[in-house]
Amino acid sequence: MIDPLCPSTERLLYLAGPYTTNEKGDTEEFIATAKTIGTELRRMGWALVIPHCNSLPIDGWCLARYLAEDFRIIRGCDALVILPHWQFSPGTRQEIEFATLRGIPVYDYRTLMPDWKG
Repeated sequence: MIDPLCPSTERLLYLAGPYTTNEKGDTEEFIATAKTIGTELRRMGWALVIPHCNSLPIDGWCLARYLAEDFRIIRGCDALVILPHWQFSPGTRQEIEFATLRGIPVYDYRTLMPDWKG
């Protein structure tokens, strides 16, 4: 268990949030949001995995293939942090369920950044 108000590079957080929707142009916005929140969390002292920054479209890959990789990464994390609009993302909902079933705590990003005005 982590103390959400006591940042530590000894604890690895996975940022979970939407990457794409059916509407054109959302991917860039979601990546920017993940980068902005990730930058602030890293500045605060957390160690992070930001999948938005290492996901490239690969021909022939489907959501299930990306999620299989994500699940492998989540297994090694101390907590999962959900980003804005997570509830509209089927992939993020699956990541939350995966983490929860394995006892990995799930936090809303605002819990870790109560004073952030972003």
